[in-house]
Amino acid sequence: MSSQEEIEKLVRQQERAVQLKDIDGAMAQYREDVVSFDVVNTLDKVGVLACRERLASWLSQFPAEFSYSVEQPTIVASEYIAFCYSFNHVKGVLAGGDEIDMRWRSLFVFKKCMING
Repeated sequence: MSSQEEIEKLVRQQERAVQLKDIDGAMAQYREDVVSFDVVNTLDKVGVLACRERLASWLSQFPAEFSYSVEQPTIVASEYIAFCYSFNHVKGVLAGGDEIDMRWRSLFVFKKCMING
C-alpha cells in the first residue's frame, strides 16, 4: 500500500467514525500534543483532551442522524510525513431545530510513528 493510500484509509476511517458519532474512533490517530484550529470559540485547541471535548460538543449538537463527508481530499505523502487537505461538509438539524449545511476547509498533517519491538 502506498503512503497516499495509507493516509486515504486513515482519513476515511475518521470520516466514518464522525458519521457514527464514535469519538474514540475519530480520535484514534491523534497524538497527545495535537493542535487543532477551529472556526468557533478559541481558535486553537491544544492537546488531545481539548480536541476530544470540542468534538463531543460538536457532535452533541446533532441529536438525530446527520451527514458528514470529507470531499476532494488531496494527499501529499512521503515515507514519514503527509498532508491531506479537503473540504469537509456537514448537513443536519441542530438540537434547536435549525438546519445546517456547511462546508469548511480542512488540513491534516500526519507523522508516521515508529514503534520498536
